[in-house]
Order: sequence, then C-alpha cells, then structure tokens
Amino acid sequence: MKPDDGKPVRNSYISLGRNSPSQDGILVTKKPYGEDDDMRDLAVVPNGFRTMLISENHDTPEGAHRDYVTTLSYLRRFYFWKGMRADTQKFCSACIICALMHSGKGKGIMIG
Repeated sequence: MKPDDGKPVRNSYISLGRNSPSQDGILVTKKPYGEDDDMRDLAVVPNGFRTMLISENHDTPEGAHRDYVTTLSYLRRFYFWKGMRADTQKFCSACIICALMHSGKGKGIMIG
C-alpha cells in the first residue's frame, strides 16, 4: 500500500485556486449561505490556521463552548476548507471543559 502523498487534496486546492478569485491576496470561494442560499465570498483557510480559528469560535467567551454544530455555523459565516465539519467535530469532542460540563461534574464552573 502506498503512503498518502496528499496529491488528491493538493489537486483539489489547485483546482479551487484556478476557479476562485483572490481578494487582497486571500483566496476566496463563493458558497451558498443562509436559508435563501445567497452566494457569499468565504476565505479559504490554509492548514496552519484552522485549529486557531476553531478555538477562537469555541473556546472564547463569545464561543462559550457551545456544541460543534454552533461552532461550525459561526465558522461557515466567513471561512471554508475541505473537512471543516470533521475538524470542528473532532476539536469540540476533545474539549475538556465541554466534557466536564456534559458529565454534570462541571456545573457551576466559570468559562472564559
């Protein structure tokens, strides 16, 4: 079995780059958003910034350690990357504060 060299992912981003405009040096793509599916420009996020963005939308007082669906909806307002749902779900399921709160042992702890 050959090791995964990342070519399919890289090729999909190359294709995305060819078909998407750039605004101020940031690769953007158009995706439908909201109930009426208005097209919205979303920044395509490189690997190195994804965890930071998820953390900012989950761990901060504004994010308030909500479930992954809410965190994902916050991210989808402005950002896009392939695998966003899986990355956000994995991050939220590994959150210690969320695990404490869901177990009932974290009641009364301050968040933020």
